[in-house]
Amino acid sequence: MSGYVGDLNKQQQTVLDEFRKRIASFIQPTDLKDDYYLLRWLRARDFQIDEAEKMVSKSMIVRKEMQLDTLVKTYKMPEPIKKYYPATFFGYDKNGSPILILRSGHFDRRGLLQSVRKDDFITYGFYMMERAKILCQQQSKKLGRTIENITVIDDMDGFGMKDMYKPAFTLFSKLVPLFEDNYPEMMKSVYVINRNYKTALLDYIDADQLPKALGGEIVDETGDPYCPSQICPGGEIPKSYYLNELSTEQSTDNYTAVTINRRDNLKLPYDIKQSGTMIKWKFRTDKHNIGFGIYKVIEGDSESSNQVFVVPVLRRDCNTFLENGSYTCQEPGKYVLYFDNTYSWVNSKRLLYDIELRGPREVESDDVFDY
Repeated sequence: MSGYVGDLNKQQQTVLDEFRKRIASFIQPTDLKDDYYLLRWLRARDFQIDEAEKMVSKSMIVRKEMQLDTLVKTYKMPEPIKKYYPATFFGYDKNGSPILILRSGHFDRRGLLQSVRKDDFITYGFYMMERAKILCQQQSKKLGRTIENITVIDDMDGFGMKDMYKPAFTLFSKLVPLFEDNYPEMMKSVYVINRNYKTALLDYIDADQLPKALGGEIVDETGDPYCPSQICPGGEIPKSYYLNELSTEQSTDNYTAVTINRRDNLKLPYDIKQSGTMIKWKFRTDKHNIGFGIYKVIEGDSESSNQVFVVPVLRRDCNTFLENGSYTCQEPGKYVLYFDNTYSWVNSKRLLYDIELRGPREVESDDVFDY
């Protein structure tokens, strides 16, 4: 049996019933009644109920820590992403699923990563996934049947060697499992297109839901077949958006210096007593990048699963740009700042860092880098 609603064998139904009981204490009552929702988590772990329970438990912690329930309303999109990242929800496929159009051949990868911090782009990714959820919910209500995932069209027209920028691909490779762990089976279909695709797309999407450039009927007010007023066209990001590079004149007098050996890491634990406490960080390295993230220690779990990363570990180009940011702890507990050099077989890294804790009443309106 497929493991979808209406196509469960007896064992799968038994697992679903038990799964519902196990996770009742930490998911929303409406989700608990939704078999479509529950089965996505079970299918993601091949109906291994213990693994599915761990997956949901960690995801609920991520949702609370990152305030995902309100992200769509509160998110302020960085201008370089808003103007130049070519990803737009546009139309619906024949089944009613929302369509996300990417114009990968018109995406300035190098410029984007020099204009926004990686954490900013991760938050943007979560924002888009939350928007996808809302669009699916709206479609379900409109059509009177469950729409639970989206269709993606990745337009590769214009893609060339200039787009083979390794840091961008490294970042995206880290984001895919992060989103899969928190939005299982959100993507129904992905169509990667370049040439001779228009007829094939129309097998799955009606022409009145596609721009003319992709084989549909829709054009802009000016007749433009790519509909740039509705679909972000991408393009080169002006250097005026680029982050400031490190200067030897920047003072590091108050920073702590430490050397992290090759194949090693540094962990800085903090016991947070109050909800709303902000952890602020600034750090740089003399040479080479270094991984950085924050995890929360979950008491009572097994040793192999007693941490949830609330700021994902990504390699930070802190040898070029001063890495600074903040994270607001939603609950008391132990949070660990994690500097990762385990991937380096050759180079030790000299790290200079400054960490500050601010209580809820000390947080100021200019703390703009909150993750």
